[in-house]
Amino acid sequence: MQPYASLRARVIVLLCGCLALMLGLLGLVINEANTRAIIEQNRVREAMFAHNVQISINQVLFAGKYQAQAYVESLMKDTEGLAYVAIIDGATRRVLVHADAQKVGQRWDDPVTEQALAALRTGKVIVQQHVTPDGYTIHDWALPYVHGYMHRPAGIIRIGIHCNVEQDLIRRSRLHTVGLFLAFLLAGAGLAVALSYRLSASLANLVAERTSQLDVANRHLRETKARLVAFIDNADAVIYMKDTEGRYLLVNRSFEAALGLPRDAILGKMDRELVPPEIAAGFHASD
Repeated sequence: MQPYASLRARVIVLLCGCLALMLGLLGLVINEANTRAIIEQNRVREAMFAHNVQISINQVLFAGKYQAQAYVESLMKDTEGLAYVAIIDGATRRVLVHADAQKVGQRWDDPVTEQALAALRTGKVIVQQHVTPDGYTIHDWALPYVHGYMHRPAGIIRIGIHCNVEQDLIRRSRLHTVGLFLAFLLAGAGLAVALSYRLSASLANLVAERTSQLDVANRHLRETKARLVAFIDNADAVIYMKDTEGRYLLVNRSFEAALGLPRDAILGKMDRELVPPEIAAGFHASD
């Protein structure tokens, strides 16, 4: 059974290796697709949220800056994952409203603010991603706000949204993918073991059947050989067989009687070792 055990082990390793490779490639494809889908869905949600905040701020600003400050502070308390909301005046670059009241009046001269103010007339939305000193990843949305009854672009709204929700969803998706990979791998390994045992059992049956057939054939061959040897040995005619160099390989009893030597003294010898040279020459010529 040892050869079959080795065969089973090789089949199991081969099948599990192929399965792991295919599942690994499939897992990478699925994980990449899920990651893209999560990022796209999160961008859509963030865009809708930023647009709703933009509309609300444009409406609240009609009532005054203090009402806008109160709205932003309330929004920060009620919205999970919100890092900051700021309203920046387009002419002075100074913060008119901020979730952190201490930052009101400060200037924001970073590149995103400059790009957003440059695109103010077109209404373009600018999104950037940056990491805070605390190590948090933020999506920063810069949108224009309007002022007055003429809805004249007056500055920009900066909305910072934490990426921890998105990153948590991506991590969960990866864990689910790994879990599915392990589950399918274990199931495949069990199937590989079952298939290997079935294959080795089938092979063992085939080998046993073939061995039985060979045993029967060998028995018939031995019986045929025995009958042939008996026929040659008991024939009245002188029968012998030599190799290509002239050594006797087989002689019958009639040959032993004619030569006057026992069989053991003849086999493996050449004519010149058994008879005088002139007789050996005749034998050679006869051959």
